[in-house]
Amino acid sequence: MKQETKLAFGTIAEIASDLIRRSAAAAVRFYRRNTKAVNKAALVAAIAITFIVSLNVVSNSARERTIEEMETEFSARLDQERARIEEELKAQYGFDLVDQQKDTIELEAETIAKLLYPMQYNTDKGLRSACWCVFNRADNDGYPGSVESVCTQKDQWMGWSEDNPVIDRLYRIAKKELEVWHKETRRPMSTEYVFLEWNSKSITLRTRFEGGYGNHFWYEDDWDEWDAGNK
Repeated sequence: MKQETKLAFGTIAEIASDLIRRSAAAAVRFYRRNTKAVNKAALVAAIAITFIVSLNVVSNSARERTIEEMETEFSARLDQERARIEEELKAQYGFDLVDQQKDTIELEAETIAKLLYPMQYNTDKGLRSACWCVFNRADNDGYPGSVESVCTQKDQWMGWSEDNPVIDRLYRIAKKELEVWHKETRRPMSTEYVFLEWNSKSITLRTRFEGGYGNHFWYEDDWDEWDAGNK
């Protein structure tokens, strides 16, 4: 019975491993069309890798072990499986998922920093709000699907220019919010806030282009409550 159980787990693990390799390869092919596709694929792959490793740990449990021993083995096997799949991708496609995501965030941070340049005299909270207006558009079917294409869309952002300088403060703000967005675990507001109104003293997000009934607002001060609940 134990032998049959180990065989069943091993078979499932092999099938799941093959599916990961196929899914990761497909994600790479779609990368150039949408940078977030790779980040989502990486998240799915990480979950699937965890599933495979847990199956292997269970199938190899021929004796009772302490929780610490199982955690140590699980962590080691997880690292090995992740490294193996990343090496396969790199060897076949010349593509490194970890490095590529890091490069993507850095490039996106530079683009957003240029967008924020005309608003630079606003508070950090206001500038954070502007970042999420960009992300909301990227996540909304009515707009382009990447940060770069959202920022560079013609006649959408007052003061935008490809020639705007990248200021360190703006870059750091953009990068920090990008890291939260790419994790896709939480967001400070709904994706409805796709319009931005700003002046030298304030930045406000809106759900509609013009004021009036049904138009909701996200103000800089709204960050206080959200930050307090996400420390």
